[in-house]
Amino acid sequence: MISFQKWKELENRLKINKTIDEEHLRKIEKHEKYWHQILERLIALVRVLGTQNLAFRGSNDALFASTNGNFLKFVENLAMFDPVMCDEHIQKIRDKEIHANYLGKTIQNEMIQLLSNGIQEKILDDVKTAKYFSVVLDCTSDVSHVEQMTIIVRFVSTSEDKKFEIKEHFLGFIPVSDTTGGGLTAAVLNKFEELSLSVDNLRGQGYDNGSNMKSEVHDALMDIAENISLTGSSGNVSRLEAQGLAKQVGTFSFVTSVLVWFNILYKINLTSKLLQSQEFDLAAASQHLDKAKKYLQSLGNDEEFEKLLVDGREISEELGIPANFESSSAPKCLKKKNRQFSYEGKDEPIRDEKQSFKINFYVAILDTAINSVEERFTQPKEMELKFGFLYHFRSLEGKPSKFVLDKCKALEKSLTHNEVKDINAIEPCGELQAMSRRVPEDSSPKGVLELLLKSDLKESVPNLVVSLRILLTLPVSVASGERSFSKLKLIKTYLRANMTQERLVGLATISIESEVAKQINLGDLVSSF
Repeated sequence: MISFQKWKELENRLKINKTIDEEHLRKIEKHEKYWHQILERLIALVRVLGTQNLAFRGSNDALFASTNGNFLKFVENLAMFDPVMCDEHIQKIRDKEIHANYLGKTIQNEMIQLLSNGIQEKILDDVKTAKYFSVVLDCTSDVSHVEQMTIIVRFVSTSEDKKFEIKEHFLGFIPVSDTTGGGLTAAVLNKFEELSLSVDNLRGQGYDNGSNMKSEVHDALMDIAENISLTGSSGNVSRLEAQGLAKQVGTFSFVTSVLVWFNILYKINLTSKLLQSQEFDLAAASQHLDKAKKYLQSLGNDEEFEKLLVDGREISEELGIPANFESSSAPKCLKKKNRQFSYEGKDEPIRDEKQSFKINFYVAILDTAINSVEERFTQPKEMELKFGFLYHFRSLEGKPSKFVLDKCKALEKSLTHNEVKDINAIEPCGELQAMSRRVPEDSSPKGVLELLLKSDLKESVPNLVVSLRILLTLPVSVASGERSFSKLKLIKTYLRANMTQERLVGLATISIESEVAKQINLGDLVSSF
């Protein structure tokens, strides 16, 4: 009877969930919910500090200390209004009921890395959904002279509401010891393998490796030259060198040289600003680059050179500098060269300082600038030749089928790797001819793709859609890579310079990809914590 009674009591408790196991489970779930709420608030705080480029730590790691930094100060203020933080967490910390409070510097790093990983996973999911992507790489040295390479991925994202967007996202910094082409390639391939990105879907690449420096040269040199605190042999040498350089800066040749650089860099800067938009296409880029090249070529005539000298004289007179080229003590001797034929003339040294400046500096600088423009943008021009016909849909309406087919075959060849083709030349040829009669005048590739998606024609003209997506994926410039380094410098300036590489990259990811960070579900991150 006693056993039967216990059996029935257990049966009833099981029906109404009143067993010891169930009570333990409820306590565990309550405890889990408590920490879930705490961590969700702390990760949200990490997201705010990271996106706003605010420092986390102060000189003290204790709660309610005057110098404990932004993270703990935000926690204290949050506790004033949030019962979860105030009544439970902060009170338990004060009463020393808990020792693991998740407010220390170590857990901050873990939460930064957790949020950074969540952002990166979201970006990688979008890239894999888009399939085709391009990569933008840029390198610069940090304060420890270690070469850092930033990786930016570019792709075309489509949404369920039949809209698409050209996106560029930051995937991290890579320290590289080998800056040769082979070394950088190996670093990129290793990173792709780490991120599970297939190189087979890579359709475009953009590279850069340079830096810009500017300063008030003359004033800085004079400050050094007149600095009496620089004593001893090294100090005297520095002052003498600064005096010599300052003397060279205060000459008509230097003023004219600055004007030459200003005219060149001003035009290049305008073109560069236009190319920095992620919406800019290859056709427009080629047009602006051609204009920049023609402008540089036009500076080479005698009329433009004389205009330069007039401007140089006006500035020199305002600065109190003699408006004439300084004569050297002796003409520069030319290297003796054996003449192989009797009709060859002798090379004579240039004695006219104006002509020497024009030939040895002005013309040489222009030639270098023109060659740099041609070399730097060879790939965009080549891509424009392959994809250029896609910028002129309406013009294809009256073209012979053979003309369109030849263009499609050339595009098919450029989009073929290891016998794997992105498109079939015959199919896009028919699709192009059919669509050329249906698109508005002056339709851009972006406008055509938008029309195809809105009209539910994605499945009807698949090869054309793939071609347009790949075209819009190709990068025009490496501006996004340079912007990531600017953001990195900002983080190093306003945050702690001695932070670990993982924390630095994590904060850079949160800051650069702040819009993606806002889309991250914090509850999902906490569940994976």
